[in-house]
Amino acid sequence: MSPAILFFAVASSVLVIYSLNTTPYSYDNFTHWCVITKEIYLTNALPVEGTIVTFTNYPPATALYEYFVLQFTGFGESYMLSAMNVLTTSLLTCLFVGTSFKKPATLLTRVVLAVSLIFVVTNGYRNLLVDAILGFIFLALGVCALWDETYSKSAAYFYGIMSAFIVLVKMNGSMFVLGHVILLLVLCRGRLGRGERLRRMLLPLGASVAAPIIASVSFSIYSKIAFSALEKENEFVLSFSNFIAKATSKSAEFW
Repeated sequence: MSPAILFFAVASSVLVIYSLNTTPYSYDNFTHWCVITKEIYLTNALPVEGTIVTFTNYPPATALYEYFVLQFTGFGESYMLSAMNVLTTSLLTCLFVGTSFKKPATLLTRVVLAVSLIFVVTNGYRNLLVDAILGFIFLALGVCALWDETYSKSAAYFYGIMSAFIVLVKMNGSMFVLGHVILLLVLCRGRLGRGERLRRMLLPLGASVAAPIIASVSFSIYSKIAFSALEKENEFVLSFSNFIAKATSKSAEFW
C-alpha cells in the first residue's frame, strides 16, 4: 500500500466518523449549499425557476456530487458533510505523489502539510462551502504540473477534468484556471527547448483552456434556460458588469 492510499483511507475514515451526527454550522450553508443539495435530492433534477434555490449563479458541481453520495446513504446533513470531507482528502492525497515509506522525513513533511491544510479553515470539516475546495483543486493541479515532466496524454486528461471541475464548483474558479495555465507556461519555458514546446504542451494547455470554457458556457446556457425570469447576477460573481457596477457606485472620496 502506498502512502497516498494510506493517507486517503485514514484521513477519510477519521473525518467521516467525525462528521456523523453533526450539522453544518454557518449561515451560507443554510441559504444555499444545503438547500441546493436537498432540492436536487428531492426532485432528482437540477434547480429551475420556482424552486427554493435563489442563488442562480452558483454552479452545482459539489451539490451534484453530494446528491450521488446520498443515493447510497440516504438523506442527511451529516452525509453531505462526509461527502465533502472525502472530496477534501482525495484532493489533498495529491501531496503524496512521489513519496515512499523509504523516505520517512519527506513523508512526515507531507503528512503534516496535508493535516494542516485540512484544519486551515475553521470548522472546515463541518462546512459545505466550496472556497477551500477551490484552493485544494488548484493545489492538485499545481502538484501534477510540477511532478509530471512528460506532459503526457493522461496528464492532459487530468488537467482538463480538474480545470472544468474548478469552474463548475464556483465561477470565480476561472481565476485559478488562469493561474494553472501560467504555471504550465512557466514550467514549459524552463523544462523544454524552444523546438519542442509547442508539440509537447499543445495537448495539456489545450485541455486546460478548452475544458473550463466548455463547462462555463454550458452552465451559462443552463442558467439562462432554467432561471430566465430570475436572470440576474449575484453581486459577488466575478464579471465585467459587476466590476463596472462596483466601480461606478463608489464615491469620489473612495477614488
